Parts: sequence; C-alpha cells; structure tokens
Amino acid sequence: MTDSTNLRWSVVQDILSREGIAKQHLNSFDEFLNKGLQEIINEIDHIDIENAEYPYKIQLGRIQFQHPRMMELDGSARKIYSFPR
Repeated sequence: MTDSTNLRWSVVQDILSREGIAKQHLNSFDEFLNKGLQEIINEIDHIDIENAEYPYKIQLGRIQFQHPRMMELDGSARKIYSFPR
C-alpha cells in the first residue's frame, strides 16, 4: 500500500475508535441535512416547467424541516406520527 492509503486508513481507524461506526454515520447524515441539502438546493436554484399554454419556473429557496404531516381534504394538517414523551 502507498503512504497516502496508509494515512487514510489510519484516519478512518481513528474516527471509528473515537466515535464508532453508528455515530460516524449519524454525524454524516446530520451534516448532510444541515449543510449539504441546502447547498444542492442553492446550486439548482430553480426548476423550469414546460407547459403547453405557458412556461413557468419554480424558484427554490431556504429549506426547513418539520415533522411529517398529512394535508386533509378540508385543508387541515395532522401529524402522521408523533414521538412518545
């Protein structure tokens, strides 16, 4: 193995010994939610919709996370599930 490969493996082993594999995955997912997803939205910026009558565009902005919910026919929203307290 090359020196750079050995160095990478030593870094990986250090992270896993300090945090464990599950914590490392959770941290990676949290970073994606907090930073990565917004970076993707910023890069895309908008979605062009081709329509027979007229074209239009959906402008993307700041994302926010909420509990899963379902919109009822009457316009009200209810949580799909809730965590026990």
